[in-house]
Amino acid sequence: MFNKIFQLILLISLFISLPAQAETTLISRVVGKILIQVESRGEAWYADPEDLKKYFLGNPQDAFGLMKIFGVGITNKDLSKIQVGLADYTGRDDDADGLLNNLEQALGTDSQKKDSDNDSFEDRTEIANNFNPTGQGKVQIDEKFTKNNSGKFFIQVENLGQCWYVNPSDNKRYYLGSPDDAFLIMKKLGLGISNSDLNKITTGYFYNKPDVTPISGTATDNDTGQTIYQAGEAIRNNQTEKVISHFSRNMEPVIRYTMNFLNSESKFVWSEMLTGSSLLSSTETEKIYRNYVYFQNEKIEIKYHVLKQPDGTWLIANL
Repeated sequence: MFNKIFQLILLISLFISLPAQAETTLISRVVGKILIQVESRGEAWYADPEDLKKYFLGNPQDAFGLMKIFGVGITNKDLSKIQVGLADYTGRDDDADGLLNNLEQALGTDSQKKDSDNDSFEDRTEIANNFNPTGQGKVQIDEKFTKNNSGKFFIQVENLGQCWYVNPSDNKRYYLGSPDDAFLIMKKLGLGISNSDLNKITTGYFYNKPDVTPISGTATDNDTGQTIYQAGEAIRNNQTEKVISHFSRNMEPVIRYTMNFLNSESKFVWSEMLTGSSLLSSTETEKIYRNYVYFQNEKIEIKYHVLKQPDGTWLIANL
């Protein structure tokens, strides 16, 4: 049992130590871009411009999840300062102008007319040449604003929450509609990178607050979610005794050893593993939470068992 726990502790440490040699010049070259592993199977990663870490995009859901995590709200006025990029999408195109209905809704054009402003130029043609498809003249692009937001994801707060990606390679914004479209477009816009360079960039992990929505309709499901979340917060804040209080009593020696063994950044990763987990299954005496991490391109499943104690409290029974 201790051997397995030590292996997990070692794995947490490796998450930090292996990619810690990131080069400043490399980061500045790829920041905000989608990276494609050309020496592997074409796996896609996102280099976040905020924390300078890479995030694995294994499937369309990952791509869509990335938008939810990193997306920043933006007004239509500010969004219009960035030139629109066009790509091949899938979905309905009622007026057959090469622009999907939901893209036209995001752009403010008429999905039932090829030429929304009746100026004899189709909407797609005007957009491709940076003309206003709903009025006169060219669209006023703000190059400084675009550059400052290169590599970011934007959410249209004044519309229906449509998402856009500002591609650093051409300084255009690309509409990300469905998960499948988002995934395909990100890979299409990707920059090839070698495994050796990719390994120089620290790996980040998707996380959200735990799912505390009751499954059985009892308050105890919420209690277990709070136990998981509070344990993660205590780890992040280096509060050893508080961490111990959220685990089964027999786990105390292991938790104390782990807290002494890990450095602050490794503790942060461990905390993210806990707080990013979601409720997988639920019984009257046991709740199982699950999370995934990516290590050396391998997806690893981690489960946390939260058990009901004789006094009615819930404690985590494993690392």
